Amino acid sequence: MSSPVTRARHDDLPLMWGGGGGEVSDQVVAVAKQLASLGQLAAEVGHEISRPLQVIAFAVDDLRDALFNEDREVAERCIEGIEVQIQRTAGIVGRMLAFDRAADRTLQRADLNDVVEQALAGLHDSLAAHGIQLQVALGEGLPPITCCRPELVQAVINLVLNAREAVLEREGAEITVRTVAQQGQVWVDIADNGRGIAPEHLARIFDPFFTTKPDRHATGLGLSITRGITRRHGGNLEVSSTIGKGARLRLGLPSTSGTEAVDLDDSNASSALTH
Repeated sequence: MSSPVTRARHDDLPLMWGGGGGEVSDQVVAVAKQLASLGQLAAEVGHEISRPLQVIAFAVDDLRDALFNEDREVAERCIEGIEVQIQRTAGIVGRMLAFDRAADRTLQRADLNDVVEQALAGLHDSLAAHGIQLQVALGEGLPPITCCRPELVQAVINLVLNAREAVLEREGAEITVRTVAQQGQVWVDIADNGRGIAPEHLARIFDPFFTTKPDRHATGLGLSITRGITRRHGGNLEVSSTIGKGARLRLGLPSTSGTEAVDLDDSNASSALTH
């Protein structure tokens, strides 16, 4: 008998700062919300900076091996990857210093395949170094999307690194990344052959700070940040899993026609998980 596939809908996922009850003044509630937001912001900044630093660390190891083996091609690719991650980190710091979200989220028409390739550029060698096979199948003739490119690159990296954690130390580890256009949306599909997600955890994987990783440095923010990016782009995020066979996450964005654009105001964003 095959293992059951467990799916989660975004509608079922709890909001971070929900709850209530008790007679509390509006001022106390406002201060509590500000402190909670500040704490989440600090954690998100740390998480966003830790990602490019992690990729740089992998690239440095690969660069060291390339220099030892006198492999100029790999060395140059590592250096280019490090430069990209340094630019990403500078962009993150710049956005936090400016703290003007309307100005920072510059929209542009983009090809999802280009975004995915940019996200994977610094990950190929590090995945190979851990014995993880990366399969990439990019769909042809995809319609364009309107997006904040740095945010979308961050979302794809988060999904791939999440898959990486699921297959580490697994024999025959494999991650598959695909893009496809379906029903007016353009999708990036990331699947792994890891251990899968336990049903009791599936509905919580998008919660801020939730993690099942034993690593004390794990923040539990990668998928939460990705959910936020997806919402701001008016997109869909889907997850399904079969215990012992792996998990699959799909990020879908509305395709752009003519001058149609996406409103990245959080208050107007809408997102649902459907399957």
